[in-house]
Amino acid sequence: MIMTITEDVERKALQAKLDKMATDLEEVRLLNSHFQEDQLLQLSHQKQTETVCEQVRDKIGDFIKGVFSKFQDLDFSFLEMNPFTLVDGEPYP
Repeated sequence: MIMTITEDVERKALQAKLDKMATDLEEVRLLNSHFQEDQLLQLSHQKQTETVCEQVRDKIGDFIKGVFSKFQDLDFSFLEMNPFTLVDGEPYP
């Protein structure tokens, strides 16, 4: 009978450890899932940023070249445009 009580205690201790490991494993799976979702979202944002950069690079480049040309033509010593943005896909100072 003593052996049975000892075995029962050991079994319960092992079961408690097993339950804790199962809970920890589920938590790790959940964290991994969130991490993977975050990684995919970051990659998506990076791709969107690259696409926007490609789309506006030429327009902004042409705009800056045009402004610099005027800067030189009018013999400016200082020109400030802060900030400028795109309105309807076109640079707007």
